[in-house]
Amino acid sequence: MSLGTPVVNEGRNSLLNYAQLLDQAVATLNDDTIGLEQKIIRCNDKYKKLHDILISLDTATMSEIAEITEDALTTSDPLLWLFNQSFLLDATKDKSYLDRMYLVAESLDVPFHLRHFLYWQIARKQFIHPYLCGVDEDYRFRRLHSSILEHLEKMIPDTFDWIPAEKRNKDIVVLITNQLLGPGHGPTQTVLDRISVLQKKLNKKVFLINSAEMPTKMLMPVYNPLIASYIDKHKGASEFHHEDIAFPCYQCDSTMPNVAEIIRILEFVADNRPSFVFSIGGNNFTADICRKIVPVATQACVNSIPVTEGQLLVLWRSLHESDQTILEKCQIHRDRIIESCFTYSIPSQKTGLSRRDLGLPEGDYVLAVVGVRLGEEMTPEFTGQLSAFLDANPHVFVAFAGRFEGYEQFRLAHDSLQRQTAFVGFQKDILAFYSLCDGFLNPIRTGGGASAVEALHQGLPVFTFPIGDVAQNAGTRYHIRDFAQIEEFIKRWTHDPEFRKEEGRIARERAAFLTDTSSALSDMIRCVESSPHYL
Repeated sequence: MSLGTPVVNEGRNSLLNYAQLLDQAVATLNDDTIGLEQKIIRCNDKYKKLHDILISLDTATMSEIAEITEDALTTSDPLLWLFNQSFLLDATKDKSYLDRMYLVAESLDVPFHLRHFLYWQIARKQFIHPYLCGVDEDYRFRRLHSSILEHLEKMIPDTFDWIPAEKRNKDIVVLITNQLLGPGHGPTQTVLDRISVLQKKLNKKVFLINSAEMPTKMLMPVYNPLIASYIDKHKGASEFHHEDIAFPCYQCDSTMPNVAEIIRILEFVADNRPSFVFSIGGNNFTADICRKIVPVATQACVNSIPVTEGQLLVLWRSLHESDQTILEKCQIHRDRIIESCFTYSIPSQKTGLSRRDLGLPEGDYVLAVVGVRLGEEMTPEFTGQLSAFLDANPHVFVAFAGRFEGYEQFRLAHDSLQRQTAFVGFQKDILAFYSLCDGFLNPIRTGGGASAVEALHQGLPVFTFPIGDVAQNAGTRYHIRDFAQIEEFIKRWTHDPEFRKEEGRIARERAAFLTDTSSALSDMIRCVESSPHYL
């Protein structure tokens, strides 16, 4: 198969390699002697290599090669077609491939469980690649959520009545989440923090329900899918222990959405008559259905308007002018919005580390980059800017921590990345790691909010472009337009001890505000109980 010659002097070897891999993938897809599952398994490794080559190309070349690839991968099998579209979406970030995934998920001819599976795949891809989630995509995703919820509600008997405020118990809160793992998992830690404050400081009795709606199995072939973790031991437990508290809990079966399980939860809510249902994370169909019985207040785990049909939407922040478009398109009235603050808990530092322990240079200004999806978040564009910045600042070093698939290939792409970066792996004591660093650098991404707060707690400035959770948590003081602003900051930080001291104080002060969960929850509950949607 010929890929033509869009690039003559650069990348010729990689394009030849790409052509060979593509030929092999096409041969596998057209091999009638093997079944669908084997075709997916055999192609997946080839697609990963094709993906790595595609993302290394300039935009024009990538577009041309992607078009050739799409033609080569043409198939009459709808499942293989979906697999190919999701691969091209991951590699090119072209919204036309996202549109095709949406068309399948939106179709009422597609079985419910497959629509639900694709819903979560689309959610993940828009989370990882914020470029894919403009106002139109946000609106479309909310419509998809509403459509799937409507589909699900038709399967559930309409036998539950609204319980007015005066007949509900103001001391009881039912908290529903989509996933319950361990304290090292950000959303789980968020849930546990809120339960701790609700019980110990606000004197509420909390019932925790893990609706476990995220897919735990591959129901359709999707490249780089979301397959959620599920802890079986929680399924049979009736009580959950966290630090010095215990609270009743229930974990749904991993085959959710399951009509029988949802009815069981609705019956529980109706019997216990809580003040309200607190849905942590959003995107929760079980919690949304509870809105027919009691108010549902939904707080997302990302800095955006929660995706929910519940009565109240709890925002991390004040409404922005840019929010008005989506509110109007989705017909979300202003009185459903509660402006709040998303808060975190900070683990205590338990160990001591030195730079020598992690192979970090003693005299350099060390920037921390922390995350569990760094291989996806370090995009070619951001990497190019970082490399040029390091070339111009040989005294700056970047320490990556967390999970970074493909780090070795990443560092070999530029000389400066080989000289001035290191991957130190997953750090159990993240505060000990931050104590070795001088600043926190945020890639362009949606998540990362907790990591930034931990860095602020250790007195580190947080450098972030004005997008995503980190930008919201850090505040406008730390927003940057380009790497030149980081360079200016470092020059002053290096030569002005008073400036260093003051910046550390300001960072710690910001972290203190972002860890005051008691005040944030008290204010939120006051807003919930005074809302006309609470009655």
